[in-house]
Amino acid sequence: MFLNYLKQKLTNLNINIRLRTLLTVLFVVQVTGVVSLVSYLYYRSQRQTIEQTAHQLTEEVATQVSTHLNHYLTLPHQVLALNKAAIETGEVDPANHTQLERQFWQQLQIFTLSPSAISFSSPEGEFIDIVQDKNGIMISKGQYFLGELKGTAPGNRNYYLLDESGNRTTLIKYFPNWDVRKRPWYQEAVKLNKQTWATIYPIAGLPLASLAAVTPVYSQGEFQGVLCSEMLLSDISLFLAELDFSANGQAFIIDRLGNIVATSTQEQPFVENIDGEVLIRLEATQSKDWLTRTVAQKLEQKWNNLSSIQEQKFIAFQTRQNYHKINHLPRSKTPPKIQEIKLNKSSLFSIRPRLFSPKYFVRVVPYQDEYGLDWLIAVVIPETDYMGEINAIIYRTIAGAGLALICSIFICIFVTKLMTNPILNLRDAMDKFSRSLQLDINIPLTPVLEVKQLKTSFLEMANQLNLSFDEAQELNKQLAESERNTADFLNAVPVGVGIHNSVGKLIYLNQEAKRLLGDDIVPHTTEAELIPAYQIYIADTDKPYPSEELPVLYALRGEPAIRDNIMLKRNGVNIYLEVRSTPIFNSEQEITHALVVFQDITLRREAEKVLINYNQELEDEIEKRTQKLQQEIEERHKIEADLRANQERFNSLCDAIPGVIFSCVLKKEGGLNFEFVSREIEKIYEVKVADFLENSDDYLWAYISPEDAIGYEQALMKSAETLEKFSYEWRMTTPSGQQKWLQVNSQPQRRENGEICWSGIILDISDRKRIEIALRQREIELRQVNQQLKQLSRTDPLTQIANRGYFETYLQQEWQRSIREKYPLSVILLDVDYFKRYNDTYGHPAGDYCLKQIAQSLKKSVQRPADLVARYGGEEFVIILVNTDEKGAVHLAEKIRREIQNLNIPHQASEVSDRVTVSIGISTTIPTSETQPDRLIKQADEALYSAKQQGRDRYILAEFV
Repeated sequence: MFLNYLKQKLTNLNINIRLRTLLTVLFVVQVTGVVSLVSYLYYRSQRQTIEQTAHQLTEEVATQVSTHLNHYLTLPHQVLALNKAAIETGEVDPANHTQLERQFWQQLQIFTLSPSAISFSSPEGEFIDIVQDKNGIMISKGQYFLGELKGTAPGNRNYYLLDESGNRTTLIKYFPNWDVRKRPWYQEAVKLNKQTWATIYPIAGLPLASLAAVTPVYSQGEFQGVLCSEMLLSDISLFLAELDFSANGQAFIIDRLGNIVATSTQEQPFVENIDGEVLIRLEATQSKDWLTRTVAQKLEQKWNNLSSIQEQKFIAFQTRQNYHKINHLPRSKTPPKIQEIKLNKSSLFSIRPRLFSPKYFVRVVPYQDEYGLDWLIAVVIPETDYMGEINAIIYRTIAGAGLALICSIFICIFVTKLMTNPILNLRDAMDKFSRSLQLDINIPLTPVLEVKQLKTSFLEMANQLNLSFDEAQELNKQLAESERNTADFLNAVPVGVGIHNSVGKLIYLNQEAKRLLGDDIVPHTTEAELIPAYQIYIADTDKPYPSEELPVLYALRGEPAIRDNIMLKRNGVNIYLEVRSTPIFNSEQEITHALVVFQDITLRREAEKVLINYNQELEDEIEKRTQKLQQEIEERHKIEADLRANQERFNSLCDAIPGVIFSCVLKKEGGLNFEFVSREIEKIYEVKVADFLENSDDYLWAYISPEDAIGYEQALMKSAETLEKFSYEWRMTTPSGQQKWLQVNSQPQRRENGEICWSGIILDISDRKRIEIALRQREIELRQVNQQLKQLSRTDPLTQIANRGYFETYLQQEWQRSIREKYPLSVILLDVDYFKRYNDTYGHPAGDYCLKQIAQSLKKSVQRPADLVARYGGEEFVIILVNTDEKGAVHLAEKIRREIQNLNIPHQASEVSDRVTVSIGISTTIPTSETQPDRLIKQADEALYSAKQQGRDRYILAEFV
């Protein structure tokens, strides 16, 4: 059936194809098709073999990873079990840090693979841990250090370097105000009250991830604290990277939320957010590695919820490596829920299988343990690692196919030439016979049987054609005799007769036709050339008769036609003709000729003209009488049409305007009646136009907001009294419950009957109002933020008093005011005595707390609003006293010195007192335009220096120069 369909299509094509070309093309197509099919089947079989190999290899690798995890992750829990048993049996005292230190040290020496840190935390916040720094985070790689917090938390968490024997050597670092009870792993152990895995967390604010095994410890039913055994996930990544199973393959582990746990690319499980302030978990779909990211996306596409993967899965997919922009990570101001930080899948590249795109095989294996771990192990192998040999075979196959194709072309050319030469000779002989009808035909001999048979058939056909030619000559003689008889008959007919052939050429005229036309047949005249040749016009005009209206054309289209408006001009005489045309059909209903018969109707036309003149006079009289009436009717129709057009334009304009065009009237008896509203009322009030016009007053007051109804009525009455423009904005609630803002603008007019009519427009301004409200709210928020920023820019972050920048601005301001008012201005500059020694003795946190206490004491001592207390730098403070002379400044300085002394802040390193004291410098002047405030500060600083030189814990008054 298909071959019949193909044969029909080829025979219908209007193209010429050489036989030699056709045979060559068919032969070449067959050879090429067979070679291509064999190559493709071999290629498919090899890819299936690769897929089977990948299936087995991924299963082996996944099993190897699971086995390693079982061993690696069991060790931390074994260490916990040992330490928990030792504490519960009393073998180890959790309050004895020295004993715990030795216990943890020895265990890390035994369990070298895992864990990397062991710790114990008491309910009071005491903490001790031994850590092997495998990544060189705080010390040299591979060394050990101890972390300890003694006493009740919060406190200083000190880190000590350990020597080869596990003994403490030097303090390398400390964290102030640290409380282990706020750590997530501690809280999870207490909350779950069982041995478990804590949530993965970063180490020391770095992208390195740690996994902690934790358990609460009880002794005789009393809670003793939490044991913790930590391990680095980078060790798992290192193991995955060392697996040698594929040149470009990968293995990685993710949790059920899609976050990376470990990967053979050794990409870190934590990354900084866009602000660089918060470390967040890295989702596999956001990985920088293309293959990791692609496989994770494929898993999410196949299983929307990764928790649904409860058994081993093996998938294969095709894709091209392509790089697309990954969405930014969230800023720190967004809620830190890692599971909500998702990539926009529309911004990621899609995995589109394409022909010849590389294929990837993935095996996903769930991994779970008795302590709550629930991970997925993914092993990926690219097909390209095994395709090198297959591609080489394909290239060799293509080269062989090309060589075979070239050889087949040469062979085909030779064979087709041998087959087609006799056929071409026969074609040339037939062509010669068709031109000369000669039987002298010389066709070479050929071994092809079909060609021989074709030659015999051709000779017989030529003989038959010669016989038929003799018979045709005899028939032509008989036909000529018949034509002469027909011509004699037509010449005897008293009407003109003309015959046209099928293409419209005039081939015959009888004697009457020649007399009327005044000429014989014009040679080569077609129907379009008859008009100028025989001077054919439209009756009673000088216009040539339209060629398309000639009756002969209708007959050539198969339609009979009659025309009596044809006129001939002969020697100044007009001859009117009536012409009839009839089509002549052959046996196959095809038009062969058109017969045209015409006669002279000049006398008939003259009689008709007389009758027409009489009728015309009668019609003119009737026309005169009806003309006036017709004009009046036309004017009335024109006015009505103009009115309808104006109404239609007005309605179209109203519908196009984005608002309600209206006309309403305030009746004398009261009530507002709408005479016209545009269709926009249906969109705003959600009612039909007819319903609104019928009960307009009810709709208006029923939906208006009660808060705006009184104002609306007052504005309406005022416009009615003053005839001023009525403009108002109000709220309304539609029948569907929508809240809208509307605005009306209209102009009132007083009618002759005293009623007030408003014409105007009602606009829906809901969107504008919402924008205005949002802008006002945004403006309030910006003012608050600006106020906070302004306050922060003026405040010292540690002491919460004015900073030096604001002090200098305020001093300049008060200096100018003092110049105008001519009142004294004093500055007190004070410094904490031996504050560096205080920091060295008690630590920087204690030093910061001391400065805060002194700052609060200064604020209490300075009571006037115009005076300013500021931190000048380090342990120095400065006070501006407005409108204060030397006596007032000295009095306040002494008061400040005593108040700070009475704080009783211990200072064992001071050479002046066992408490914290201050030295003070005072400077006072009445500012003038010739002096600068810098001089006042310099005098106070020199006085402060003198106070220190004279023994500290005192004030010195400077003389302003």
